[in-house]
Amino acid sequence: MVKTTKTRKEIELEVKRLKNEIAVFKKRDSHFSDVEVQLQSTLDDLNIHQEELRSQNDELILTRERIETLLSKFSLLFMDSPVAYFVVDSWHKIIETNQAAGELLGINKSQLIDKPFVPYVPKEQRQMLDIHFKRVFTSQSARDECILLYKRSDPIHCLFESRLTHDPIKNQPLCLSVVFDITARKKAENQIVELAERNTRILDSVAEGILGIDDKRKIIFSNPSASGLLGWPIENLLGKDISKILRPQHANGDRISKDDDPVFETLQDGKSRSVLDGYLHRRKGSKFPASYTVSPTFNEKGVSGLVFTFRDDTERKEVELSLKKAKEEAESANRAKSAFLATMSHEIRTPMNAIIGMADFVEESTSAQDRSEAMGIIKESGHALLTLINDILDLAKIESGEVGLANEIYSTRDLIESVRSIMHYPATVQKQLGLEVHIAADVPVAVFGDHRRIRQILINLVGNAIKFTEEGQILISLNTDSFLENRPTLHFSVKDTGVGIPENRLNAIFKNFVQADRNTNQKYGGTGLGLAISKRLVEAMEGKIWVESAKGRGSKFFFAIPLVDADIESSQEYQQIEQDIELRTARNRATGLSTFSNGDNNPLISEKTTILLAEDDPINQLVMLKILKRLGLSPDLAQNGLEVLEMVAQKQYDLIFMDIQMPEMDGLQAVRELRDREKTDGHNHHTSVVALTAFALDGDERMCLTAGMDDYLCKPIGSKELLRVLCRWAGDEKKAATLCTNDTFPQETLINLTRLNTLREEVGDETFATIIEVSLLSIKERTTKLKKALAQGDCKSVESLAHKLKGTSLQLGLVLLEKLTNELERLSRGENLKEAKKTASDLEETVKLSCAEVEKFNLEKVEEV
Repeated sequence: MVKTTKTRKEIELEVKRLKNEIAVFKKRDSHFSDVEVQLQSTLDDLNIHQEELRSQNDELILTRERIETLLSKFSLLFMDSPVAYFVVDSWHKIIETNQAAGELLGINKSQLIDKPFVPYVPKEQRQMLDIHFKRVFTSQSARDECILLYKRSDPIHCLFESRLTHDPIKNQPLCLSVVFDITARKKAENQIVELAERNTRILDSVAEGILGIDDKRKIIFSNPSASGLLGWPIENLLGKDISKILRPQHANGDRISKDDDPVFETLQDGKSRSVLDGYLHRRKGSKFPASYTVSPTFNEKGVSGLVFTFRDDTERKEVELSLKKAKEEAESANRAKSAFLATMSHEIRTPMNAIIGMADFVEESTSAQDRSEAMGIIKESGHALLTLINDILDLAKIESGEVGLANEIYSTRDLIESVRSIMHYPATVQKQLGLEVHIAADVPVAVFGDHRRIRQILINLVGNAIKFTEEGQILISLNTDSFLENRPTLHFSVKDTGVGIPENRLNAIFKNFVQADRNTNQKYGGTGLGLAISKRLVEAMEGKIWVESAKGRGSKFFFAIPLVDADIESSQEYQQIEQDIELRTARNRATGLSTFSNGDNNPLISEKTTILLAEDDPINQLVMLKILKRLGLSPDLAQNGLEVLEMVAQKQYDLIFMDIQMPEMDGLQAVRELRDREKTDGHNHHTSVVALTAFALDGDERMCLTAGMDDYLCKPIGSKELLRVLCRWAGDEKKAATLCTNDTFPQETLINLTRLNTLREEVGDETFATIIEVSLLSIKERTTKLKKALAQGDCKSVESLAHKLKGTSLQLGLVLLEKLTNELERLSRGENLKEAKKTASDLEETVKLSCAEVEKFNLEKVEEV
């Protein structure tokens, strides 16, 4: 088609003009025909152009219709789209947008045009969105999440998908952003995360071990309990074959093979299985009794894996064994009771036969001498029968809880002397045995208690010693100790050189109706009630009784009775007893009785020096009391600040050693109250107070001195530190200055062996063993409580427990544990629970390793001894 640039109107005008010219030519020129032909040709061309214009006009109409259709589609796709569109220029100004964008932001669409995008974005998100737009203009596309501000509600989460476009009219680059509202998706994702975290917390808190296993028998999940029970860190369990980790065994100890492995079978058939009595192995090879369940998990293809749940049945097994043992003991006790009834029948009949027979003899006898001998036998048999009846009645009263205990002042020397006097004849005259007594120098002159019951116990023990000893001697001893829960204690012992007791009968001799040997009654007589009664009486006085013996090597019976904490020295009874002791000293020496002596005490410190120890920790009590006693002192003991104030009100003390952290009232509160009382009372007496604390932070010493303390000792405390303080407050500053203020110990990686050796030398082997046993138990219990407090977010309890653990660690020289607990105490004091939990992550392992090293050290020292 020939293109023309003339319009239709122009052509029509040209045709009209040509027709007019033709008419003119016809009139003027005879040669018009040639011109007419030419004009007709031109006219034909113009007609052709006119048709072309009609065709072009039709095409323009169709093109306009197509444009209108496209504009309609654009309106549907852009303007009326439910998805928000923004067209933004390089200055982040909104050039175009749609209705959905206005609804997204809560304003009219027209108000967005030619406005900057920034006001609709939170301040903290603006930099991120600026980077997003820049990436579009440089890299042609970008995809990011951003929060937009929505006028009518909370901010919404949006996903921006943007690409570079171009404005052909203004010839400038533009950014077309499609914005999706993903608030609901974000909320769902957060709920999923929260649910996952909650499920994780639940699994973490379950006591049973839980392992997730895939279809290849590989461990893909472990909760902390499983890790703890097996001794493997969780990260070391993941990816391992479960059978190689657990190495399960049958109840009889045989290894489980593939053919009877519950894990393999469940993966094959998808059925749950339980094993109630089997064995699993820990990391270091030790096995433990366990019950476990294997449960399958499924997906669209079938069995996808399994869940292995197990528990440590060691405690259950121990309970079962205890029940079995208790049953056996009950049956044994029943048999013993039957044997006892037979023995009672014999024991009662023997004196009764003698009484009845001799009564008949008296009636028939005419000889005064015969009647006198018969009456002696009757009297002796009556006493034996009365003793037997009293024993039975005593046992009945004790078992029914009706035994009464007196609480009165008595002389410890008179008690031992009375037992020696009573048992002198049967021991020395009847059996020609030596009978010796020994009272340690630190035993108090007089104490509170039931001396009649104690004498009954001693007579029972000495009577047994005489009965079972054919030659040699018997030694009665009395000293003081802190054997029972670190309480001041009277410690009695009766040692003989008799037949001894078989090792397998040592635990049975204190039971009712039991004797050490079945032939004992036949050879030595007796009912076997004496030791049972003694045990019940000792326990009624909150004490403990035990024996050390071997067959053919004699026996040594011990019992310890806690002292009643009371001020008796000012009483008239006490002063009378003290005078009687002084009068009898010469006679006691003649009979072998030890006299009271303080030993090699420091000349500045006399037995009259009054000292009060305020300490609530049993281990620290034991150590401090032992060291002070070795220095020749007999301190009083208080458990908390309230007890200190009560005791100070009743007795004047020269020196108080005051722990800082104590229950009910701490040391700082107590010393402030003490200083206030001293001012109020108007007395000139100032009680010297020395702070004892495991605190070692900056400012702690100033805190103690500001509260009213006179001195400050940081744990662990040795005999040199105590002696230095005692010398200082006794007035000898020069001597105090010559004594070292601290024991310096090399810092080993885990424990301080020098500190342990020093502690052992200061308190002695026996007390050191007790300290180690009680300390390790205390450390483990407090570690468990500390972990629980951390889990509960209880910063105050964490601080208190960490402080106590630090004190014990310092005392035993547990260097690494001391550092860890010191940091825990500092963090919890500042309520930095998050960092405290991180610090405590390896607490349990540190405790385990430290305790193992201390036990190893203690065992080595025992073997040396």
